[in-house]
Amino acid sequence: MGAGRSRADPGSDSRSEELTAGARDEEPNPGEEATFSVEVRTMAGDSVMVHGLKPSQPIQTFCVEAANSIGWPAFQTNLCIGAAVCNLGSEQTLQQVGLIAGGTDIQVLLVRRPALEIANPGMSRFNRNYVCTVTNVREVEFRTLQVDFCVVGDNSAGELQQPTKSKLHAGSRRLTVSSHSYQHEDWKHKIEGSLIFKDVPLTGPGPLAFEFGQSGYTRLPLTCY
Repeated sequence: MGAGRSRADPGSDSRSEELTAGARDEEPNPGEEATFSVEVRTMAGDSVMVHGLKPSQPIQTFCVEAANSIGWPAFQTNLCIGAAVCNLGSEQTLQQVGLIAGGTDIQVLLVRRPALEIANPGMSRFNRNYVCTVTNVREVEFRTLQVDFCVVGDNSAGELQQPTKSKLHAGSRRLTVSSHSYQHEDWKHKIEGSLIFKDVPLTGPGPLAFEFGQSGYTRLPLTCY
């Protein structure tokens, strides 16, 4: 697939982009799918063509291509195709939502949503001497959360637990840390850093909760939706 940008008549700025399916790109070889193009029109006056689309293509790849063409993070992008609302999590094909070679009257909107973020959600505690404060939780990629934390202790019960053993509870699922980074690392008194959790179901089915370390700390509920 590819994209090209042109300038149309100026208009007002908007967070929505209107797309309409265009003509067949070229006649396919026998046994091959016909490809087609979709024109992306912005309220700001830009026009972007996404080429080489196929009916059997996943909506995910079209979503990424359309978002990249206008400089938006794909994980913050939703596609409204007719009555269907799709994002990177959609398992449908373009044909299943009515986008096919030869043109279509279905209107498509590319809508940018803000990344999910929770500032200062609270603390996960072991006791009054050992406390992990979560300073921020934010969506950084598709189904991926970054948890910024600062855990402190007085060494009365030994060193701090390993942050990489922390869990993110999602309904009945328990997600583990995928990667981490530390800005301050004193295992007797204070560790400050960030934890990455992947494959997070941000739209349900159950509430999210963060639990620091390997055991003994309380769960901190997180309201993301």
